[in-house]
Order: sequence, then structure tokens, then C-alpha cells
Amino acid sequence: MKQRRDRTELLLREPNLYKAFLILALPVFGANFMKAFNELVDTYFIGQIANSVAAQAGVSLSWPLLNIFASFQAGFGVAGVAVVSQLLGAGERERARDNAGVLLLVSVVLGAVLNLLLYLAAPGVMALMGASGDVLACSVSYLRVRSFELTFTFIFAAFQAIRQAQGDTVTPVVLSVSAVMLNIVLTAVNVRVLGLGVFGAGLATAAGNAVIVPVCLYLLFDRRQALFLDRRHLRLQWPLFRRLTAVAAPAAASQALSSLGFLVLQAVILSYGDHVTAAFSIGNKVSNLLLMPVLAMGSVLAAYVGQNIGAGNGERARRAYLVSRNVGLLVSIAGSLLLFPLRGVLVTALTNDSATQAAAEPTS
Repeated sequence: MKQRRDRTELLLREPNLYKAFLILALPVFGANFMKAFNELVDTYFIGQIANSVAAQAGVSLSWPLLNIFASFQAGFGVAGVAVVSQLLGAGERERARDNAGVLLLVSVVLGAVLNLLLYLAAPGVMALMGASGDVLACSVSYLRVRSFELTFTFIFAAFQAIRQAQGDTVTPVVLSVSAVMLNIVLTAVNVRVLGLGVFGAGLATAAGNAVIVPVCLYLLFDRRQALFLDRRHLRLQWPLFRRLTAVAAPAAASQALSSLGFLVLQAVILSYGDHVTAAFSIGNKVSNLLLMPVLAMGSVLAAYVGQNIGAGNGERARRAYLVSRNVGLLVSIAGSLLLFPLRGVLVTALTNDSATQAAAEPTS
């Protein structure tokens, strides 16, 4: 109960918004940094195998398509934080439970449907982008094994949204970091020890995302939690579904369109050769070390805005946006200054192919 009051104080009443925002945002920063670091570790192990150029190019081609499918979970995650936090801020806890139940149900169904669609669409889309030979084989293998994680990542996104709407940024982070650590260990075993290549890297990621879901479900239905669910909340209430969808659509469309642009860009880059595509992949993974932590602020900001609007405090919601903007700008500038001198070392460590190294860091 004390922890719940502390979160409410930070969201609604703490006068120092920078202090309040950083207390809630730092765990999410850490979790997203670990996700970006995990992608870097995957790139490192894939970059050391015999066909590293084709493998890295195949993984690079697959990411925009994965992100298009993941845009739905991002959209509903944003909607979950916004709607549930606003209801909690207004003191309507039972309505918040109803919306959380609909969010979880939709996440399970949509994740399963998109799993099947991605599995079936992978060969055709990759071939349409111009992939062939080993690059096509690697990209399809990676996409198909990663498709089986979608139901699990959708459930986790719903859990994360429900917890963050309450101001709990720590529990999702603990689970996320646990998944990342398992992923790193399994990637090392699958790629380096068992020689499973990109399939092994994708399998490690899928397993890491799946293993934390039972804990998420337990916490969602645990009656000792501040906002728990039971079976009666797991029914599709159309008015609630329409509201969640209306909020989710802009966020999902924004990410999907951005990823579609990268899909086209990746096809153009592939026309310059496999090693250029592999180099582009390395650059993206390094830049994500900065991008992912900054993006984490969006979910924290959504909880601030939602709860304060629900509580009738629009001015505090506006101030929270300004704090989020300023912190994000400072993190981006500081991170860029730190990473730029290390670019050559990172590129050399992430691939064993000299042509890829030259394309990724041509000024060295």
C-alpha cells in the first residue's frame, strides 16, 4: 500500500517534476538500454560466424517487417497506459480493470493472428525486397522463428502498460532485464556452441520473451496487487475495445509507416550489396543504444499525462511533457558525444568481414 501511495505522489503531487520523472523513468531507461545492448550482443555473435555477411544482411532485412507487426503491440501499449492511467487518476478503478481485461484479451488474440501472418508472409516479402540465396534463407529463418514470440510479446506489452499506468515502472523492467539476460546466454550457446546461426539467435530471443509471460499473468491475476484481474474481465466489451483501438491507431500507424519506409530503404540498400546491408545493420544496432532509452520516456510520459488529466490537472501534464523533452534532448546529446569516438572499435568488434567494416566506418 505504501508503494502505491509513493507512486501516486510521484505522478500527481511531487513538486519537483524532474525528480519525479527521473525516479520513474530511470528503470525504463535501463531496461531499454539492455534491449539495445542485447541486439548488439546478437550482432556480435552473428558477426563472427562463417557466413557473417549474409547472416547480418538477412537479419537487417527482417527488422522492418518485424517492426511493422510489432507496431500493433506498441499502439495498444500506448492506448493501455493512456486509458487505464486516466481512469485511475479519476478514481474509477473498476472501469480501469475492465479496460485492462479487454487489453489483455485483444493482445492474446492479435498476437496469435499476427504470428501466423508473419510466418506465412516472410518468404514472399523478403523475396520482394530483393533478397536471394543465403541472405533470403537467413532472413526467412530468422523471421519465422521470431514470429512465434509475438503472442508472448503482446501479453508482456499489455502487462507493461497496465503496470506503468499505475506508476509501476520497476516490475516490467525486472522481467524485461531477466528476459534479456537469458537471451544473451542462449544466443551465445545457440550461435557459438551449437552453430545454429541466425536461427539460433532468433530462437534465443523468442525463448527469452516467452519465459517471463507466466510471471506476467500471475501478477495480473494476483488479488494482492493494486489492480488485479479475474475471469469476468476477460470478455470483449465493444465500447471499450473501440476506445482502445481509437487511441492505439495513431501510434500503431506511425510506427508501421516508419517501418514501411525502412522496408523500402532496406531494399534499396540491398541493391548495393550484401556487405553494405550488413554494415547498415551494425550502424542501426549501435544507434539504438541511444534511441531505445530515449523512446522509453514515451510510456512514462503517457502515465503522467493520463493520470493528471484524469485528476483534472492539465497544467501538470503539460509540464511533464516539457520535462520529458528536456531530459530526452540531454540524454541524446550526451550519448552521441560518448559513442562517436568509439565507433571504430564497435564496428571492428561486431563483424569479421573487412568489406563490411569499411562500409560501416569508412572514415577509419
